[in-house]
Amino acid sequence: VQYAVPIECPTLDKICSIDSWNGLDLSMVNSLKDTASCVFTKKYGFRMSTIPFKRLSAPIPVLTIDFATTKMGFAPVSKKFEVTATESGTAHAMLLFWKSTDEGLE
Repeated sequence: VQYAVPIECPTLDKICSIDSWNGLDLSMVNSLKDTASCVFTKKYGFRMSTIPFKRLSAPIPVLTIDFATTKMGFAPVSKKFEVTATESGTAHAMLLFWKSTDEGLE
């Protein structure tokens, strides 16, 4: 099962933001930040397990795959999910992760 969970992570926010350069205030550029792309933190040189973050909701199951029976093209191109916040905070990112089991194996 693939899960998604909104997280608050000031470290990620700082990496993807700009305040100033050579005394020039560039903070308004942050309003143009790409907030929709999927980025692997490894690209930035770290893993999420090495920095602090707070989950803002329960994990949301977004995709279930049975590798023994699932065929290509099984997943819809888009899907909407309801998310209920369990913690207050700023959602800096959606953390995606997999949880796999060996259910049904003999």
